[in-house]
Amino acid sequence: MITAAPAALQHAVEAPDASVDDLLGRAAHLLRALAGHRQRGADLLWEAYETDPGGET
Repeated sequence: MITAAPAALQHAVEAPDASVDDLLGRAAHLLRALAGHRQRGADLLWEAYETDPGGET
């Protein structure tokens, strides 16, 4: 999904009959996808930080 959203937005921008509402919707979709990706990365980092591998202290 994260790779398809920028491509879809770029394709829509290059279309001669692109409406502003369509472009705004696609841009909003891209921003939501990026925010979700960022959140999943933060959650993964937090989970890794909270996990004690039992090594050196």
